[in-house]
Amino acid sequence: MLEPAPSHDATPLARLKVAQLALKVETQRLALDESKGQLLDVAAADAGIGEIATVLRDALSAWPARATASIAVELGITPEPLHASLEQHIAALLTETADRFEPAAGIHGRANPGA
Repeated sequence: MLEPAPSHDATPLARLKVAQLALKVETQRLALDESKGQLLDVAAADAGIGEIATVLRDALSAWPARATASIAVELGITPEPLHASLEQHIAALLTETADRFEPAAGIHGRANPGA
């Protein structure tokens, strides 16, 4: 004889056992992901992203000094006003880009104690 289908109004003990089983399955899935190297340390990721951002910022900031002379020759103009304009535009780009990120939040929206 077939047993009746479980009711949606399960007893508290039955709900607790289901929740316990779900937690056990999730724990096993995380352990498997960790053993496969599929989990990421958030602090290490944030540090890596910060390092990349610093390298890009420094490269962009140095670019006008490197590029001004050759651009000025190509355009047949004096380099001084071009250099000032390039620096101004790069600074505006960096400011605009930085403004896209919440200063008090890390990449995952958590408070960033180093900010």
